[in-house]
Amino acid sequence: AYQKLTDTLRQTKDRDLATQALHECGDFLYTIGDTPGAVEAWREAIDHALAMANAVVTPPSGPNKASRSFPDPNFTTVPNLMKILNPPHAPNPLVAYGLHNCFAAAILLSKCARYGYGLHHSLRVEYSLLAGGLASSVFYASVTHPDPMRPHLFATYTPTYILPSPNAAPFADLYRANPLNLMEALEHTAHQPIPAGCGLWALPVLSPPEYVAVDVCKAPFQTIHARIMRVQALVQIGYLAESVLVLTGLLEGRHLPHVAARGGVTVLDGHQDTLDPAYAFTNSKPPTSPANLRSLLHLAEARLPRALGVAYGSFLSARITLATAAILIKAAEVEIPSGVGLQVTVQGATPSAPSPAPVGDRGAPSP
Repeated sequence: AYQKLTDTLRQTKDRDLATQALHECGDFLYTIGDTPGAVEAWREAIDHALAMANAVVTPPSGPNKASRSFPDPNFTTVPNLMKILNPPHAPNPLVAYGLHNCFAAAILLSKCARYGYGLHHSLRVEYSLLAGGLASSVFYASVTHPDPMRPHLFATYTPTYILPSPNAAPFADLYRANPLNLMEALEHTAHQPIPAGCGLWALPVLSPPEYVAVDVCKAPFQTIHARIMRVQALVQIGYLAESVLVLTGLLEGRHLPHVAARGGVTVLDGHQDTLDPAYAFTNSKPPTSPANLRSLLHLAEARLPRALGVAYGSFLSARITLATAAILIKAAEVEIPSGVGLQVTVQGATPSAPSPAPVGDRGAPSP
């Protein structure tokens, strides 16, 4: 049935319906265990979404690998990244392909990476970078959004809209742009570059799913999970001030959808994006400076309130603890400039000068 439908849609040249039909066909083939056929259908759907023949080059099979789901380890899709993300006939992918087609292609690329190339690390990362580039191109829709080519501007940026028009509804058509599918796909897409050392390029990809989770789906679990991944990416690139800000917001339950926890406990949406100056971290100063040390000690001693712990659950609470440890470890790895000493003052104690070491007759320390 899908074969007849796709053949008819190819003849009518209806790109949107052809993309949707091939997408569903790939999902069905994957459900019945035909992963190579599913990946092939998803690739063809990408071709229709981007109006480009062989948009993603089919990787050849490796030695002694008959299945198409096990490509040659030396295969690379870097030419695809340049061809799709830098279209020669348009200034950016959003203008070249359109909003819904960018979303559809990003979801399809994420499925190819997740289900088709789960054992091929480099190819999975490249597919994820390609999906992330298409998804983050939606920020070209308005000059008020940061430039996706400057990913550091997305360190703490979460949009409150995608399209500038107040009447625009990018997720009105659930078949072309399903917010749940987009949120799930982009979470996986953003997670892949972080272990590969490309955390900087994960920042623009994390903004759309966080917007969808907060403002469209009202999904607290996905919101918290996206922010934890943001902390991981920020720690990897050394943005400790921004990571402390995001993690402190999680520890205090700021700017989250309304969460009804077990026992009737409700966590309210604070909509606060600032940190108490007394505990703010400054990237321009070493971690051992008094202000930064105070910030790190405050973070190390912070604990989730009981209501938030119940609302987050054990999995997210453990992830937050690991993110806190990652920030402290990263701060400990920073090289301290010469001449800067470590001074820790215990609250309530009066600092005293260290007593000189006893010296023997010949100027050596006495035993």
